[in-house]
Amino acid sequence: MSWSPSGRTGLLRDPARPCEANTRTQPKDRSRLGALLHRRKEVWRGQQVLIDRLEVRLQGLEADNAALGSEQQPSKAERQLQKELVALQQTLDAEVERRRQLARNNHSLGGRVAHTDRYRRQRADLQEGVELRTVQAASRRQAWQRRHNSVRRNVSRLRSRRLRR
Repeated sequence: MSWSPSGRTGLLRDPARPCEANTRTQPKDRSRLGALLHRRKEVWRGQQVLIDRLEVRLQGLEADNAALGSEQQPSKAERQLQKELVALQQTLDAEVERRRQLARNNHSLGGRVAHTDRYRRQRADLQEGVELRTVQAASRRQAWQRRHNSVRRNVSRLRSRRLRR
């Protein structure tokens, strides 16, 4: 084996030829892949915009749903109040009828029931007045005792000071 410049170059060129072919096709492949990647990104951005729009629409629908729910709440409260009103009206009607019946009974008894009720009310009022006066008298008595005791203490202090001098 002798050394020759053409032999050595040929030895390196044979494996380099497929690499050169790859480097020639690589920009084409790169541009095709770049275009494909660009199209995918545009599709993804379009889908993201669509997703964002759908999310905004979903939030709007949720707000509408919450508003409708709050509108239904007062109607439930109104129904409850209506039921209570009907119940109160029925009890009022029953009480009015009961009082009419009592008035008829009182009339038939010659007014004795009315007089008895009046005397009972007067007696209850007088009893409350007596209790109130008793409480007031007790509080006055306690206040007087407190003042009297404080005066006694002050007098005894003064006496003890005079004795010390």
